[in-house]
Amino acid sequence: GFSEEFPQEMLKLCKKAHYFFPNLTEACFLLNREYKESFNQEEIEEMAISLNKLTNANVVLNNLYKHILV
Repeated sequence: GFSEEFPQEMLKLCKKAHYFFPNLTEACFLLNREYKESFNQEEIEEMAISLNKLTNANVVLNNLYKHILV
């Protein structure tokens, strides 16, 4: 497994990027949120905004097609 410090160290690395492309599992991990199988559009947008605020990088969440509730 990962240490408790790992997400914070990853965020430090992401702060050096102009763009980063986490999937939803990684986004939840970096934001210290519980992962679930489905998310609505508002939740996904909020995660992208939160990651942007933490890193100041452009965030592109990927592999969303299998996680979005319609």
